[in-house]
Parts: sequence; C-alpha cells; structure tokens
Amino acid sequence: MGRAYTHKKTGSGTATGRTARRCSVGLATQVRLALDQYFRNLNGHEPPGGLYDLVLAEVEPPLIEMVMHRCNNNITYAARMLGINRTTLSKRLKKYGLAD
Repeated sequence: MGRAYTHKKTGSGTATGRTARRCSVGLATQVRLALDQYFRNLNGHEPPGGLYDLVLAEVEPPLIEMVMHRCNNNITYAARMLGINRTTLSKRLKKYGLAD
C-alpha cells in the first residue's frame, strides 16, 4: 500500500482534503531517471543550452493535460489543483493547444 502524503499548504492529503497515495517510484525519481537517460543518449556530448526550458516544455503540457482530464476539464478545479490562477491556466492551455 502506498504512503499518504501531507499537502504543504492545507496540511491534508491534497488541496481538496482527500488523501492521495504515492506510487512506488515518486515523481522526483522518475525525473531523475528520465534525465539520466537523456544524458546517456547524448553519448558524451554536451547538452544544448536551455535545458531548463526544454524540461519545462516537455513536462508542463502533459501535466496540464492530465490534470484537466482528472478534473473533467473544469478549469477552476484544475487551476486550484495546480496551484495557479485560472487566467494562467487558460493561457497555458492555449499555448500548448489544449484549449477546447
């Protein structure tokens, strides 16, 4: 069984008060594994500049897409879950072509 976590802002399992379960491998570990594979695929070459922006551009669209799906496309609830305001979420949806 996964371990429950405590939401930093609310002190509860999630922003909505429900307790979530962690998967056996956390997000940080999955990111480390993906970055390790990315660097190995470079075969000793230096990565191009802008790695931070590259990672954000790769991670943000599926994050928003999955949260929107989880929230049944309710922008207010999704923005709350992501910890951003609705206007920012709407802009990101348009930016990544995820807006209806």
